[in-house]
Amino acid sequence: MSISILIVIFAAITLAFLGVANVFARSKEDKQHAQRLSGRPRGRQAQTVGHTDLKSVVSSILEPVGKLLATSHDQFKLRQDMQRAGYYGARPITIFLGAKVATAIVLPAGFLVYRSVLDLDLKLTLLAMVVLLILGLRLPSFWLARQIRSRCRRLKSDLPDCLDLMVVCVESGLGIDAALLKISEKMNLTCPDLAQELRLVHLEMQAGKPRLESLHNLAERTGVKEIRSLVAKLIQSERFGTSIAKALRVHADTIREKRKQNAEEKAGKTAVKMLFPLIFFIFPALFVAILGPAIIQMIAAFGGGLGG
Repeated sequence: MSISILIVIFAAITLAFLGVANVFARSKEDKQHAQRLSGRPRGRQAQTVGHTDLKSVVSSILEPVGKLLATSHDQFKLRQDMQRAGYYGARPITIFLGAKVATAIVLPAGFLVYRSVLDLDLKLTLLAMVVLLILGLRLPSFWLARQIRSRCRRLKSDLPDCLDLMVVCVESGLGIDAALLKISEKMNLTCPDLAQELRLVHLEMQAGKPRLESLHNLAERTGVKEIRSLVAKLIQSERFGTSIAKALRVHADTIREKRKQNAEEKAGKTAVKMLFPLIFFIFPALFVAILGPAIIQMIAAFGGGLGG
C-alpha cells in the first residue's frame, strides 16, 4: 500500500470523525432548543451522573495544564472570545488552554501508534507529526469559533422577543433596571443566553457600576451588531432624555424587518444553490432511470437486426 493512499485514508477518517462530531453537536443543540421552546426545564436534572463525573474528571486534568500556559498567554482576546461563547471567569480559559495542549499531544501520539503498525518512512512521519501538532493546537480554536457563531445566532433570533417584553415592561411603568431583571426571569427557559447577559447587566448595576458602562459591557461581551445598536440607542435615550419605550419599539421593528429581509434573501438564493446538486447528482440518476431501459432495448434491437 503506497504512502499517498495511507495519507488519503487517514485524512478521510479524520474528516469523517469531525463530520460525525459536528452532526452530534448540531443534534444536541437542536434538542436543547426544542426543550427550551417546549418549556421543559433543563440543567442538572437533565444530565446524568456519569456525564457530570466524566466532565469534572476531564476538567480537573486539563485545568492544571492550562494554568502553566495562562501566565504567559495573551488572555485578553481569549477572555473576550470565551465570554462571547458564554463562558465566564478564569477557569474556562485554563481548561481551554489545557485542551489545546492535550489535543496537540494526543493526535501525534495516536499517529505514532498508527505508524508503528504500518512502518512508514521517517521523513513522512515527522511531517505528519508536525501537521498533527498544528492541527491539535488549532482544533480547540475551531470549536470555540463555532460556539461563538452559534451563540451569536441564538442571540440575534431571541432579541426581538426580549425587546417586545422590554417594551411592555417599560410602558407599564417599570424602570430599565427592573425591566432587565424581569426579562431575565421570564425568558430564562426560551432565551437562556440573552437572559443570562441581561442578568449580568443587572448584577453589574446592582454592584455599583453606572448604567452606561454596564450596557457598554453588554455590547462588548456579546459582539452582536444588533445588540450594539440597541445599546447605542439606550445610551442616547439615557443622555438626551427621550422615550426609551419608543426607541425600543422602533428598534424591535427594525430587527424584525431585517430578519424578514434575510429570510427572503436566503429563499432567493435557494434556487441557485440547488442548481449544482440537480445538475451533477439528480439529473444523471433520472436520465439513467428513465432512458436506461430504452437505450438497452434499442441496443438489443439494433444488435439483433445487425446480427440477422
